[in-house]
Amino acid sequence: GLKKEAYYYYKSGVELAFDRVKAVTDHLDAKTSEQEDLFLISKNFEYPDELNASFKIMEQMRQDVAQIKALWEHEVTRICMTEIFLCKRWGTIDASAMEDDIKANFKKLKEFKVDKKLDVYQGMQEVIKR
Repeated sequence: GLKKEAYYYYKSGVELAFDRVKAVTDHLDAKTSEQEDLFLISKNFEYPDELNASFKIMEQMRQDVAQIKALWEHEVTRICMTEIFLCKRWGTIDASAMEDDIKANFKKLKEFKVDKKLDVYQGMQEVIKR
């Protein structure tokens, strides 16, 4: 299932995660097209309600992928923030502003509506804590 996809594991990295999100989204798009064709057939034979469960499952899978994509986009933001910190000259560093930025980033991470036990979430949390 989707829970075994690379984007659920922090060590997969940003590039592989986004590649897999795109591949899964493309696959869901293809299956949605097939599902719409089946819906027309079921409608013609007067049993359109038979596909309701399939539509709900497909929608849940799309939501899961969208949430994980948003989580990885947040990680890209964190990486950019860290790179900016690393490029600053020692004398120009404002430690309190840096700490505030990190705390705000951590708070935003906690606001994501994903399973907090996921490896990807735990990995992102550990990196921010360090």
